[in-house]
Amino acid sequence: MFKKAIDIQIPFSPTNDFGIEYNRIMENSKRDWVLFLDPDIFLCHPNWYYMCQVAIEQYPDTGLFVCWTNRTQGFNRRVDIAIDNDNILDHYYESKRLFNRFRYECTEVTDSYCVGEFILVNKLLWTLVGGFPEETAEYAACDFARQLVKHLIKIRLIQGLYIYHLQGYPDGTWIEGVLSGREMMNRKECNLHG
Repeated sequence: MFKKAIDIQIPFSPTNDFGIEYNRIMENSKRDWVLFLDPDIFLCHPNWYYMCQVAIEQYPDTGLFVCWTNRTQGFNRRVDIAIDNDNILDHYYESKRLFNRFRYECTEVTDSYCVGEFILVNKLLWTLVGGFPEETAEYAACDFARQLVKHLIKIRLIQGLYIYHLQGYPDGTWIEGVLSGREMMNRKECNLHG
């Protein structure tokens, strides 16, 4: 059976105006569904795309799909792997464990807390609620989820899908120009003593 194609995007906004960027991408997309991914995630299971297609087919009335991850502020979507564990094999095995347990099952998310590391958005329902709020900058995904809930539109968790999220890497040097507090302190101390 033919499954719907999904537009996959990694949004970028140097000013953190993600609502504007999400809306620009949604307006330009030729697909019914758009998957937004953070640049610092790893899709651990080789069937991730097919899992998204099955979720869309099973629940076409869903406004937003999310998945499991290791690092997120949405605690109900965080798994039990130690948050500081960056061993990619452990994350691969966690994705395999979740898929073997849940397969293609989706469950309704009862809260509207949502961050943008992995959000699969229904374009029709995005239009219905007026798009992503543009005034909330980096919390646009969370506020969009609240709009969906306000309009009684479902948000679902793809139970068998897990991503590894590198967010907040300890030394802050993995992205040029972005430094953690510890790295900033180290540099200040070097400048004072050198």
